[in-house]
Amino acid sequence: MTFAVAMQAQNDNANSSGEWTAPKSADAKKNSMTYNVESVAAGQKLYSMLCVVCHGDKGKGDGISASALATKPSNLISSKVQRQSDGALFWKLSEGNPPMLSFKSALSEEQIWQIVNYVRSLDNSKAHSTAKATRTDKTKTEVGTTNPTHSKKVEKSVTTNAKPVKEGKKKSQ
Repeated sequence: MTFAVAMQAQNDNANSSGEWTAPKSADAKKNSMTYNVESVAAGQKLYSMLCVVCHGDKGKGDGISASALATKPSNLISSKVQRQSDGALFWKLSEGNPPMLSFKSALSEEQIWQIVNYVRSLDNSKAHSTAKATRTDKTKTEVGTTNPTHSKKVEKSVTTNAKPVKEGKKKSQ
């Protein structure tokens, strides 16, 4: 009976086209994690451990398990995902939607926000130009641009041993 209630709650968040949508109230939740090189790197580490198997290395929904799933993983770099508020992405990571797991009891809020920041860093389109961490030499990571869509700005340059977020090639229009 508990399973049926949980499934009904998740189905209540599907729109008429069957897409998984966060409740409008999720949009009000503000990202408490500063978008910077450190938070993106921490999010990338968590993503590599928990998300890559389904969503793939670049977030395109093409992970090694994706083809075996009845519900295909979202393409995280798509405008459909990137247009969602940080709060909506936080809610989805927290609540899950089978086959995607709920992470609210496995991860801290800080860790979920780090994954949200990493997902934002995957977007390389001009329309959603996110702040990018780019490697300029072996010890220095510089900060990229401001993201006008999500109002995130990387605050400083830092020296880090973390694997940098790779800047993708720009798409021709």
